[in-house]
Amino acid sequence: MFHPLNLTERNMNEIRNGLGSGWVFGWTSVADRVRDRDNNFNVMRFVAASLVVLSHSYALSGRGAKEPLARTVEILDFATLAVIIFFVISGFLVTRSAHFAPTLGSFIRARFLRIWPGLVVTALLSVFVLGPIATVLPLRDFFHDSQTWKYLASIPILDVGHGLPGVFIGNPMSGGVNGSLWTIQVEAWLYAVVAVLLVFRILQKPLPANLFCIGCIVGYFLFPDEVMAWIPRHDEYMTPRLVGSFLVGSLMYTNRRMVPLGPATGIALVALAGMSSKTELFGTLFYVAVGYWVILLALHPRLYLPFLNTRADYSYGI
Repeated sequence: MFHPLNLTERNMNEIRNGLGSGWVFGWTSVADRVRDRDNNFNVMRFVAASLVVLSHSYALSGRGAKEPLARTVEILDFATLAVIIFFVISGFLVTRSAHFAPTLGSFIRARFLRIWPGLVVTALLSVFVLGPIATVLPLRDFFHDSQTWKYLASIPILDVGHGLPGVFIGNPMSGGVNGSLWTIQVEAWLYAVVAVLLVFRILQKPLPANLFCIGCIVGYFLFPDEVMAWIPRHDEYMTPRLVGSFLVGSLMYTNRRMVPLGPATGIALVALAGMSSKTELFGTLFYVAVGYWVILLALHPRLYLPFLNTRADYSYGI
């Protein structure tokens, strides 16, 4: 018989892993689960990347058909949901990385390795393998065209979403090459912001980090154009939403000891967002609710798939 004062090692593991009633009723905090390396972040990224492929396949087909989610929910499609997932996870894990980075240099190195190697390989394969195969131009003309070398020159600034000469010009979305990678510029800018906060030790404690985030939110609502002017790709309608999603993930990690983690809290946030659907608060509450569910599922112990929880991130390849 179980006695509250006679906890076995198994009982303690269950409590530590959030498998008891605390998980169901929201008594487990984010901090209780994030200590464990057994998580579902890779699974979430795998799903999100696959959703991008699915969503873009409808747009790239040129048939004008709407994807299943967009037919059901007017304000959302699978690609939008996917990038929300990516940026919430990124905000959460990058903030965590900043907390544990011994030096600013180690943080920058980790962020560099996260983006540039995969991007360089993708760009080089596009120019020297995909481009020559797909272009309608003779190879000599393809490699003498200034657009080809402008594509390579854009790698350092992470702007590889442009076209290549004669490639895919007959497609419904003519000339698009790696168009979905435009969000990397926004993500790298957010990494830089976190690095600055790390220098000034703003991330180390919840109070200064929360005050900074509140200041950013207030500043955006009061002076949206001036704030957006500082952010790459600010002309894209999704950019402020991506920054907001990153902010949700970052705040969930910063306040990890105070944020309850459980379905009851998630359902309450969804209900709150639903009740505000006809108000100006809806957009903010919607992203908070979605972001909360992303972290909830990523840290849920019963959804853990060990064969996908490796150091490899399949989403970039997808």
